[in-house]
Amino acid sequence: MPGLLIRLFHNPFIAAEMIIATLIANLLALAAPIFVMQVLGRYIIHGVDTTLWTLSTGAIIAILFEFSFRQIRGHLASRTISPIDKSASINLFNSALVSQAHIFSQLSSEGRRAALTSSEKSRAAYSGPNLCAILDAPFALIFLGAIFVLHAKLGIITTIFIVSLLFANYVAILSFRVPQRKVTAAAIERGELVSSALVDVDTIRTFNAGNHLLQMWQTISTRLEGQYDKITNRQNILQNLTIAVPAVMSVSLIGIGATFVVAGQLDVNVLIGINILAARACGPIARLGSLVQIFSKARQTENIAGDILRLKNERKKGSAIDKLTGKIQFCDIALAYPSSVQPLFESLDLELLPGSVLAVIGPNGSGKTSFVRMLTGLLPPTRGQILIDGVNLHQLVPEWWRSQVAYVPQEPRFLPGTIRQNITLLSGDPPTESLNDAIRSAGLRAFIDQSSDGIDAPIKAGGSELSLGIRRRLALARALLTNGKILIVDEPTEGMDSDGAMAVYNIMNKFSNQNSTVIACSHDPNILKGADWVIDLKKKPRPKMTRLKQSTVGREYEPK
Repeated sequence: MPGLLIRLFHNPFIAAEMIIATLIANLLALAAPIFVMQVLGRYIIHGVDTTLWTLSTGAIIAILFEFSFRQIRGHLASRTISPIDKSASINLFNSALVSQAHIFSQLSSEGRRAALTSSEKSRAAYSGPNLCAILDAPFALIFLGAIFVLHAKLGIITTIFIVSLLFANYVAILSFRVPQRKVTAAAIERGELVSSALVDVDTIRTFNAGNHLLQMWQTISTRLEGQYDKITNRQNILQNLTIAVPAVMSVSLIGIGATFVVAGQLDVNVLIGINILAARACGPIARLGSLVQIFSKARQTENIAGDILRLKNERKKGSAIDKLTGKIQFCDIALAYPSSVQPLFESLDLELLPGSVLAVIGPNGSGKTSFVRMLTGLLPPTRGQILIDGVNLHQLVPEWWRSQVAYVPQEPRFLPGTIRQNITLLSGDPPTESLNDAIRSAGLRAFIDQSSDGIDAPIKAGGSELSLGIRRRLALARALLTNGKILIVDEPTEGMDSDGAMAVYNIMNKFSNQNSTVIACSHDPNILKGADWVIDLKKKPRPKMTRLKQSTVGREYEPK
């Protein structure tokens, strides 16, 4: 409901027009019961055909005008809702793109997916027709007021039934919240299983994991069914109430009203008119009952979307260094996960001069990839400072900093698009010569030439259909086109054949010859032998740092 009100009053001018159109439409809706009362009270008694034609014509004109104003209101509702839904969708997706990575990644993958698709569910719930249905509800007072004018006692009876229906809707809203929240949570869990069934095809079959996943699915489905049963039962109760209450109200009005007719306190035609007015007053309130569960779902989707919208965004303002040299200083750096009792490492102090080569080693899970993510600004250190040419990394604009870093992650991923679009993300539209040099240096020429679409071949599913070696070559080409002063590679030769490894060595040589700072997480002996410094993250909590040689330009990595 709050989301609906936000959409209604987002544009006060249009909101005022909608309210006026609703008022006029509901006033015109009085024409039908008035027509019935006049026909029964005048035409049937006097039998003048002219009176009947006049009344009928007036009623039809009023109905046409009512229809027109409702159409105008529907058009205005679309005008005010569509821009808000579009803006909300864009803001939500943008929040996912610009939020701090270390916070965003703490949400479950399926939770993130549910949040990013929540705008479509909200759009369906807070649609124009639903907004108009909500607007009609307060104007039920027009019909209720007309009943009081005609007969106060019958007006009181109608009020009792309408208030009871409103109370039933309110109780239903409260009763739907908990089961709907549990349904949403269980749906997210089941979504994780769906993702696994679609992505982990080979793993499921190779390790006979189908029964395990099926058992998990059945457990979650059982929980879902229990909650769905609760929701369905409450929906049935509410739906039956919206049918029964108006029916009982009509019987009560006719039954009690008949006594007033017999007593000479009320005319039959007025009683019938009051019954029609009561039905019109009760209609919008009854329609609210059909929207209760829809709005309950929308509320849950808004809560999920709020998890994304409340995330802290990366900074858009900060410093940038005019002539970056590549000097990096680690000052009492410590890094720990929020749920970990022991830091990955701490008390790290090291100065890397421009052109230095740092190798980071350690067993799996020792923090090598986290170290790299910290350097790229994706993960803030728990303690200490990282200085880039004397400037705190935290003060640099993240977007600018990453444009200075040629980064090859351990598990390269790619965006929907072509090979060209992916490897030129940071370089824009590089010259053809530079593009070809990067492709050749990364060892991609044969792969691209064999593709029917060449460099414009599409990359699907983040590149998961490609071999690890090809993905690493694509990442190398992307890094080369960045033209950064700092090269960061994470296990660059892992999963590479000899030609791929040679391409890595050549690219590291190229950056080294340009006096760029090189940081490599690798146990490859051909990379280690060219390093100035080695950080061993196996030793906890303070890593072991070994200085192998003075920084020199033009070292060779390839095996002799």
